[in-house]
Amino acid sequence: MRLLECHNGKFKLTKDLAYDIPSYAILSHTWGPDAEEVTFKDLIDGTGADKVGYEKIRFCAGQARRDGLQYFWVDTCCIDKSNNNELSTAINSMFRWYQNAARCYVYLSGISAADYRSGQQSGLAWESAFRAHRWFTRGWTLQELLAPASVEFFTQDGRRLGDKKSLEQQIHEITGITIPALRERDFAQFDAKERFRWAEKRQTTHEEDWAYCLLGIFGIFMPLIYGEGKAHAIRRLKNEIDAKSRDDAPTCQRGTSLADLLTTSRMAGWKWKPFLFCVFFLGLAVLVKREAIERDPAPTVTRPVAAYLENHRRSGSDIERTALVPYASNSDFVGSSKILEQLKGEFGYCQPQVDIIPHNRVTVFSLRGVSKTQIALAYVYWLQETCPEVSAFWVHASNVEQFRQSFAFIAQELQVPGYNDPNVDVVLLVKRWLERKHGRWLIVIDNVDETYLFIKRFSNFSASKQIFAVTQEVKFK
Repeated sequence: MRLLECHNGKFKLTKDLAYDIPSYAILSHTWGPDAEEVTFKDLIDGTGADKVGYEKIRFCAGQARRDGLQYFWVDTCCIDKSNNNELSTAINSMFRWYQNAARCYVYLSGISAADYRSGQQSGLAWESAFRAHRWFTRGWTLQELLAPASVEFFTQDGRRLGDKKSLEQQIHEITGITIPALRERDFAQFDAKERFRWAEKRQTTHEEDWAYCLLGIFGIFMPLIYGEGKAHAIRRLKNEIDAKSRDDAPTCQRGTSLADLLTTSRMAGWKWKPFLFCVFFLGLAVLVKREAIERDPAPTVTRPVAAYLENHRRSGSDIERTALVPYASNSDFVGSSKILEQLKGEFGYCQPQVDIIPHNRVTVFSLRGVSKTQIALAYVYWLQETCPEVSAFWVHASNVEQFRQSFAFIAQELQVPGYNDPNVDVVLLVKRWLERKHGRWLIVIDNVDETYLFIKRFSNFSASKQIFAVTQEVKFK
């Protein structure tokens, strides 16, 4: 995430920040013609001051300064949209960026202070213009309304009209969104049909964006495929929502024996002993790299949600511990506890002697309906508590693009050198970076429905060795 700051009357971009992001304000607006908006390239080149959209940036900077904020973010110029990796990561992160903003300023172009003169008649004129404003019809502004804690509305010449709380009745009448939903920041209590209704009358320039603009509202991360069409994008989104709902259910199918669900095999003769590998067929894979390192205690930390970055450096050590996990720990999860306990043993992780590895390969064949992601999540959080020096990363792998995009996100969050090269193989880039990195790490590869995809990508996952994930379909009767 890049932020803007003002130096000597000129706007300057920060470096791409992965963590330790300072407090910032964020702008919400409707785009004009592309030629009128200030772009990332304009700021890099020091141009764009003569564009109409420059006034929005000037407004946001001034209002942020009045609110005591040094940094601010504007979507037109803080994202390098020529870089597909960066654009996709930004869209998947956008809800979180608005959610984490200290202030969100809604810039209502076309409404001026002249509409806000004292007197009942002009007050009605202002409200009429407010209710009819294009901002309430656009797809992307839905999350910009709902995600931030503080949303303030301004005329195009900087006159404050009110905020989300003081104007909630008008906003409710304009959008049809219930007042409890306008006040809420956790939307899990609202069913999918209701959340889809919030967007049903909204429009986007690209038809696929109608689905993509809802990603954060549903807590979904998925790749962007412009050209797939609106219907296909919505279908993919609904599939992800259904899968997330199944994974979130803390239940395990009854009548399934542990022997049916968990099979293990030793791989004698393999030379790449430092690697542990586990495949949850039809659901999940885990790759673990083990290295002998100095063990020392680590502080208790708050767990990450929605891909938050947790990065701690311990004094006296060059071991950097990182966790990129998109889900919070589920303290209510009780399903498949026997599988989880056996998985801990089969991996042999956190043994007093780090060279003891009971199994180089562990393969889990699972039935549909078993909450495999919850098992993996429980294992990751157990591992973080038991072996706090281990870094953990989460990869979505239901298709090739999602698999690649997850690694692109990891690369950006960790600021891996070369991550912003649009031609780079990000899977290979992250792999090489991890192999050079001191310490131990674990990668959870979630939602592997197509085994060939996993094998194809991981055959290229070791520079000096070949790693093959070999699974077979088991039919349960």
